[in-house]
Amino acid sequence: LVGLDAMTSRRDEVASRLAEQGREVIGLTDQQLEDFAGNAIELHGSQGRVLALSSRAFGTLTSAQRDVISRSAQLLPVDVSTIEQRERLAGPRQTHFDGPLQLG
Repeated sequence: LVGLDAMTSRRDEVASRLAEQGREVIGLTDQQLEDFAGNAIELHGSQGRVLALSSRAFGTLTSAQRDVISRSAQLLPVDVSTIEQRERLAGPRQTHFDGPLQLG
């Protein structure tokens, strides 16, 4: 899951590099990012891979996106609406990034 629409530069480079590594790229729209579709975690358990994400994020994925994910992991929507509501109340987040991430 990649927020390709949120990238103002190097979008094609990022998608190509992921594809070269054998990863299937699932591009997320700005609206899907706002609905927390980018906040998912892949877990490995005794019954295989699971992609845990909020019910809201699950609801914003298209059926085609769900189908692609389901080929490699079981989708596990979880109700975390209270946490998501607090995140929304905290104010707008930066959703567009340009250039390298600067830490520390």
